[in-house]
Amino acid sequence: MADIITKGGFFWGPHMGFTQGVFAALVADAAPADLRGTGFRFFNLVSGVAILLASVVAGALWEAAGPPSPSPPAPPSRRSRARPSSS
Repeated sequence: MADIITKGGFFWGPHMGFTQGVFAALVADAAPADLRGTGFRFFNLVSGVAILLASVVAGALWEAAGPPSPSPPAPPSRRSRARPSSS
């Protein structure tokens, strides 16, 4: 489990680093100068709601499917049992 979290963080960090600057530039270019703060607030609101919804969906999927359960151990075969000695 820790392995998947580490891998996710490894990819999520650079993704956020690459995209947040681009999105900030897009918001700054798209919003009029007098409404730039409102544009950033709205962008952050929409981003936060999207992250919340994604987390709810991920949690629902986890509850529905869950992690794969390990297969039960195979029963011992008859040949592997020790036979009593006849002496």
